[in-house]
Formats: sequence, structure tokens, C-alpha cells
Amino acid sequence: MMTDATAALKARAAQLIVERNLPAALEVWRQVVAAAPDDIDARQNLAEVLAELGQTSEAIETYE
Repeated sequence: MMTDATAALKARAAQLIVERNLPAALEVWRQVVAAAPDDIDARQNLAEVLAELGQTSEAIETYE
């Protein structure tokens, strides 16, 4: 079950991506995954931001 705080973090991370503030989005997605490690969508979004920032190895690890 997602908490309101986690939902708010996901919304913030999504907004940061729209704004193309990928470094800030990365940090927020990390917080989401830490709070909800079984959230597949959050892991996918984290991996996508990592890949866009050129952190390919870590992106692949996040998908695994």
C-alpha cells in the first residue's frame, strides 16, 4: 500500500521530469524506491532517469 507521503514524492518526481530537472528527479525517485522498494513503477522511473543521466550500469542494476 502506498502512503500519502510516497504518493506525494512520486508526483514531485514526475513534475521534476516534466521540468527536465533530472538530477533532482533522480534524488526524489531514490527516496520513493527507499520508501517503497517493491514499487515496480518507481524502480522503472528511477532506472530511466539514471539512463538519461548516463549512469547506465546503475540503471541496469535498478531493473534487476
